[in-house]
Amino acid sequence: MHGLLRTSEIALDGEWQSRLLPSQEWNTVPAPDLWTMCEDTGRPHCTDVPMPFDEGPPQVPAHHPTGVCRRTPS
Repeated sequence: MHGLLRTSEIALDGEWQSRLLPSQEWNTVPAPDLWTMCEDTGRPHCTDVPMPFDEGPPQVPAHHPTGVCRRTPS
């Protein structure tokens, strides 16, 4: 396995542009980090028990924060 060629590695650390949809405003966030902890969106829904909402899979609540990130502005 050591004889296989590997492509160059790309570091993902640093500043990223982030926004929560449907907002059009981009914010700068550090990486590595969690966007749910950087944005003013309320608490993240991370749990090791049943989901904190009544809808069953595959339904999700109407208010379901979705975020996008980019490394460089386009």
